[in-house]
Amino acid sequence: MKSLVFTFIAIMLASSSGLAFEGAIEASTESTATEQKSIDFSRVNQVLKKITNAALVEFNTGYQDPALQSVELKFDEEFTDLDLYRVGAEVSATLKRSLWSKKPTTGFLRAQAEIKTPQNKAPELVVGGELGVKTETVALLRHAAKICRSCPFESHPQQAA
Repeated sequence: MKSLVFTFIAIMLASSSGLAFEGAIEASTESTATEQKSIDFSRVNQVLKKITNAALVEFNTGYQDPALQSVELKFDEEFTDLDLYRVGAEVSATLKRSLWSKKPTTGFLRAQAEIKTPQNKAPELVVGGELGVKTETVALLRHAAKICRSCPFESHPQQAA
């Protein structure tokens, strides 16, 4: 059942990006006549890379100098184990430039989810994550200050005269 869910996800991703269904199905499941093997997430990640690269090209089409430089979506191959009800994934992106800087800005989001079943207790979902951004901090703060100054509301109370 678990492999069917990931096969469905891979098919949906592949169909939305125009890639062949067969590649996604092959990458997401492996089975023999006698036993069902675990999903090979390194192969799934290869398919996801093709999908995100195709999506990036499609997204940047029509722009002379597109700002989005790269996008990557992948499963954490070491953490993810569907038999143990654990999934980890990461998405990262690089902007060639941002509203506040002409230098690249990179960011990532890592997330992990696991269902734990303590003895004699109901199962519980444990979720963790990490978010990171690398950018020019001073330029970002100056940009944020400009935005705050142009806000239509008072951010600082008036002092009594």
